[in-house]
Amino acid sequence: MRPELMRAKAALAVAAMAVSVAYLPVGVRSDTGAGPDVARLYVFQNDETDRLDVHVFIPYRAEIPGLAHYVEHLAWLSATKDWASLRLGRTGAWTNPNAFHYWISARNSSLDELLGTIGGVFGPITLTEQYALSEREIILREYRQQEFENPWRRIYERINAELHSTNPTAVPVLGDPEDIRSLDLLPARKMHADTHLVSDAVFVIDGNISEDAALRALRELGFPETGVNGAPIHHPVFSLAPRERIVIRLAHDALPPQVVWRRAVRLAEEMPYEVLASRAGLLAMILAANRPGGLVKTLQFDRAVARTFNIWLHAIDGRHVELSFIGQPDRGMTMTGLVEAFEQALAQTASAGIPQATYDQVFRQHARKWPDWDNRSEVSRHMKELTLARLSEWRPPPDAETIRELHGQLPLPAIDELLGQLAGEGRTVVTFIGPDGMTE
Repeated sequence: MRPELMRAKAALAVAAMAVSVAYLPVGVRSDTGAGPDVARLYVFQNDETDRLDVHVFIPYRAEIPGLAHYVEHLAWLSATKDWASLRLGRTGAWTNPNAFHYWISARNSSLDELLGTIGGVFGPITLTEQYALSEREIILREYRQQEFENPWRRIYERINAELHSTNPTAVPVLGDPEDIRSLDLLPARKMHADTHLVSDAVFVIDGNISEDAALRALRELGFPETGVNGAPIHHPVFSLAPRERIVIRLAHDALPPQVVWRRAVRLAEEMPYEVLASRAGLLAMILAANRPGGLVKTLQFDRAVARTFNIWLHAIDGRHVELSFIGQPDRGMTMTGLVEAFEQALAQTASAGIPQATYDQVFRQHARKWPDWDNRSEVSRHMKELTLARLSEWRPPPDAETIRELHGQLPLPAIDELLGQLAGEGRTVVTFIGPDGMTE
């Protein structure tokens, strides 16, 4: 039996929440339900497993470093502390600058039990003040562990603050030790009450459960039908700060000399997010290819200026895209020289255009990321992963037909045009990293 992604043809409220559902195994959209920007329930039915997973996504806008992460800890503990102590299954939570994500998973369990448990995040924070304040020490341990295991987190927070400026992604989710120690229960309770609204949440259910059973479980828990929809699912509007070039120098004894180059660009025209995301993904693969038009050939083999490097392209929304380059200079090359060589190679590739042969080969590789459209199980697994990924960014998940149509929306001229805009003007942050005295 194939896991099938569904949005039920119904309106359902969880404490005044509307849940719109439509069958989406191969992209068939309901003609009676609401669009994907207001759908509140996604069910992936799979009768080949005894495991049941429930995910809850709640939007918010990051403003105070560390506060949302603290709220996530308190809400999750209030909801699951007793259940987790019984070792009945697994549960967890995380926060990013756009959304809270809570999840619970168990074998041979009822949906009523799992929904009733994880649904506790919407209730009041029930922890004692002493317990809630002691949780700050747990978060400090988390900070120290991440500081030891991943020094890049702080580096990227510093870069984000300059590159993304007034946007939520410029606000550190974890905060620094001073931020963590200053966290207080009163503002945490207020943020929780302001953000943890069932009317704005989205539920994703995965397992051996039908659409009707999912809807019935919600009703039995006291979630009556209603025609009122929650807030639309839209990624926060990105505001690009003025175009300028910012240079950061960071001394770090644990990292070899290297440069992080990041540029955010506002495109000439807006396009559907999934189209831009797929074009960006294809272009990133082309630039990372060891073929004519790819930067590996230019920077590592033809000129030997980069010992190693990586390239990423990220569609921020349908109008903004970010290009990231991180590289270590080869022997005899300075970090400044590496930046100059990278920018020159990027401009030359944009001016000459991507060779057709390179585009054809990399496009075939890119297309392998899509599922076999004749295999409904594979399609549904792909759509489930995509649904969770998009909701984590608080974006409306696409249907399968939208993804299937991307194959014809990635022509070479469009990829060349995207490359040309990235090689032009934008907001650029260049960060030189290395042991003290070696950041040029």
